[in-house]
Amino acid sequence: MAPEEVSFQVSRFPFLFFFKAVVALWGGGLALSLSTLTRFPQLSLVFIAVTAGAVAFFSRWHPWMERLYNVPLFGTVESATLHGQLGSDPDSKAPHLVFMAHYDSKSQLLPGFIRALVSFLGLFALLALSAASLVVVFLPGWGSGVPAVVAYGSGAIMAVMILLMLFNPSQDKSPGAMDNASGVAVLLALSRHFSLEPPGGAVLHFLFTGAEEIGLCGSFRFLAERQQDFPPERTYVVNLDGVGGTEKLLVVDSYGFPPSITARRLGKFIRNRARALGVRLHRAPLVLGALWDHVVWGARGYESVTLSVGGWDRATLSVHSSDDSERHINAGALSLAFKICVDWVSSGEEMEGFAQNK
Repeated sequence: MAPEEVSFQVSRFPFLFFFKAVVALWGGGLALSLSTLTRFPQLSLVFIAVTAGAVAFFSRWHPWMERLYNVPLFGTVESATLHGQLGSDPDSKAPHLVFMAHYDSKSQLLPGFIRALVSFLGLFALLALSAASLVVVFLPGWGSGVPAVVAYGSGAIMAVMILLMLFNPSQDKSPGAMDNASGVAVLLALSRHFSLEPPGGAVLHFLFTGAEEIGLCGSFRFLAERQQDFPPERTYVVNLDGVGGTEKLLVVDSYGFPPSITARRLGKFIRNRARALGVRLHRAPLVLGALWDHVVWGARGYESVTLSVGGWDRATLSVHSSDDSERHINAGALSLAFKICVDWVSSGEEMEGFAQNK
């Protein structure tokens, strides 16, 4: 099948306003809970519960969010997803194996690892604030004001986090080597490899998505056009995003807080296959402050994972900064991600059994 281009246009409204408004509401709930902590601790606990519920709700990807990209405010972005396919689907039992990577990039005032760290600190601060408030409500005489100190200290941390997230403008200064030329390179290598050595018994798809950095737009716009061609019961998705570092290789099979699992079987299957190759894939949660393309598929019930790199090497720390250049990319890491994907497709009877016993 000849490659096709799925063009689309999306509003910048969610990227520039909506998600920042959610963070601002988070800050408002925090301020209300702290302002009522000493005089009306029960009311403070209500504000904390509502804020925590909102954080959990908006940490998930909901298909209705995609409609926000039609709101005609703050301008639009034009982009496209490129799709190539190997094999047809004459057998109703043939699995669809989807490999994807986004090809756009961005930089921010705060690099990606700082944004993730800030989100982690904010989450732990919220938990500490909740615990302190429970103590104030049910054990008001405990610790000579220690819970209040913990609560206000947690509130200060969260306030800093919220301000950093609100005032973290995006720019176009990143060369995008790690995020995500590394994933695109592996995807191109996979498409070339399988075009020369087509696998039997499976339909392979190669997706190059655009506008991922403003909200996974290429992925959900493609599904809006083509979802009927991907039966959920026999479609499996591997997203490649940031696989060029020198640290440990991660497989991400969840999103949100508490985590929603996107691949109960696929993640385990790939980890087992990697172990057979002598490679350890570390399972990692998708934390607040980060989104990957597999989330769009997972929210629709598809078995989907992202392969990425964790750790604190220079390549990982440079993501979303002007320092994200090719000099930090490790060719061995790219080769490892490629090897895992090829082995997954070429696993023969084991893969066939996996696909048929859903």
